[in-house]
Amino acid sequence: PDQSKRLVQLIDKHDFLAFVKSLSPGAQAPPDYFPGWMRRAGGYFPKFAQVLSVRADLIKDREVLEQMGRCIEDMPAKPPASVTKHLVHLGFDSSFCRGVGDALNAGSIAQVNAVTFPDGRQAVLKVAWPETKWQYQTE
Repeated sequence: PDQSKRLVQLIDKHDFLAFVKSLSPGAQAPPDYFPGWMRRAGGYFPKFAQVLSVRADLIKDREVLEQMGRCIEDMPAKPPASVTKHLVHLGFDSSFCRGVGDALNAGSIAQVNAVTFPDGRQAVLKVAWPETKWQYQTE
């Protein structure tokens, strides 16, 4: 059932059929089409793009290879409010959650945010997202 749900998500939300058609011989797509699609689809796809980025034998367009290699680097970060909500849901103390700052970096599985403890100490916090785990398990 989860695989079916993920497939429907890929087809409806991310236009998987257009993605497959763009792989056809002679099809033309802008150089940022494939890595952009993979970033939006999330789950395993950005990691797959990273693997493809070193396969010049399969992908002849140098720009596409370079952009695929940056897929993981260019992942969008979730806002601090989303991080706080997730931490509260996990049972973190609200005084700790109030110290969550901006994202420092985001990847395909998790992101890193600045955090200030209630006593003023500063640190970083790595947050993994449950929907990413679901996507990996179903792919």
